Amino acid sequence: MKTVSVKAKASVMRKFPELAAVLGGALVLSACSPVRVFSDAIRPPMEWSEIVAAGGIQTGQAYRDNNGIMWLPVSMDLSSTGMKCLRVSLDQSDRLNNENSVYNLDLQIFAGSRTATADGSCQQVPIDPLTLTPVIADYSRVTFRLWYRNNVLNRVQIGEFRL
Repeated sequence: MKTVSVKAKASVMRKFPELAAVLGGALVLSACSPVRVFSDAIRPPMEWSEIVAAGGIQTGQAYRDNNGIMWLPVSMDLSSTGMKCLRVSLDQSDRLNNENSVYNLDLQIFAGSRTATADGSCQQVPIDPLTLTPVIADYSRVTFRLWYRNNVLNRVQIGEFRL
């Protein structure tokens, strides 16, 4: 068992009021902290039910640009939710496909308050084909299945497309 000297205990007790003041001030200022502002601005991906209630998602024809990046145009109207789209992400959902030439892609929509600053595009979302596994040899033979995924891994298929 470790013993603490009386002098050390007195030192801690003298500093306690200062520590209490600092902690109290920190709690008061936490309402304005950058962490709180960020968490209010970006929340987990929207739930599918929220998207359906707002009118759903529309996707345009996917295409590849001159650099080989694949783009998927996306549109949605979140005005009825009181929020705005801040970012849309698109990632390969699984690395092991049971079917040849089928790539499952997960789409997520991140929304926040109308005053929040967007940190990405909500009109189209990119995916670098070099990140897909297995590597695509012939785009004309590939089908992309598009799923909406919230942060709990609930998935709803929303379509398929080809390039």
